[in-house]
Amino acid sequence: MDKNIIKRRDYLMEWLKASLKGIPVSLSADDNVINVNFQELLICGIEIEDDDSYMIYNASSEWADKTTYHCEEAEDGTWFYYLESAEECVDESKRLVLFEAHKGNKPKNDASESASLVSNYWLEKTREIVKDVAHQGEFINDNGVKRILFECYGYKPHDRMRIYINPSSPRTPQRVSIWIGTSVVRKERMTLPAGVQDKKVRYPEKECNLVFYISEDKTAEDMEKVYEFVREIMRLKG
Repeated sequence: MDKNIIKRRDYLMEWLKASLKGIPVSLSADDNVINVNFQELLICGIEIEDDDSYMIYNASSEWADKTTYHCEEAEDGTWFYYLESAEECVDESKRLVLFEAHKGNKPKNDASESASLVSNYWLEKTREIVKDVAHQGEFINDNGVKRILFECYGYKPHDRMRIYINPSSPRTPQRVSIWIGTSVVRKERMTLPAGVQDKKVRYPEKECNLVFYISEDKTAEDMEKVYEFVREIMRLKG
């Protein structure tokens, strides 16, 4: 096989691994193809073309209707389309994976991302992301309401990060509340995602409190935004 294709395949593979980190998918490479699997099912394949383009194939008809790219139907009823750059391919693959993972997990059980935010699924997923910096991660009960709490870094307000994952209640929607001490990362260094609420706190010189509201219809997508933000905080903390 052409050495340039192998180089492009390996480069794309590493970029995809970084982009899809924290999402329960597996990647494998075979000749000029990268396969993306979720729970042992093939979500899509990516073929590295000779003309420096990329082809995504095995896409579902639902995704073909949703994506902004022009898709063509294959003989087996799946869909394929072409992208011009590796960057486009990585971004599009991530959107496709999140869409299919959320769609495929609609039956509500404790092992899927459509389960309650206070399920073992989200406890383990969050633990996997913060395991190198967390010293506590558990279910807690606050006035009879079950929540997930992760304590990271230090133990005092200024040098710790606390992540509370809260289920919905009759008065409040499901949400993730993150407290970040000024010695972890100062707020002026953060890039706050759209929609996040910067809550007033009693001692702003010590910590800040940011709240992410999680849509019932887009739980996986909204939680991935939370995890992207947490990874960025961890990177800035160093």
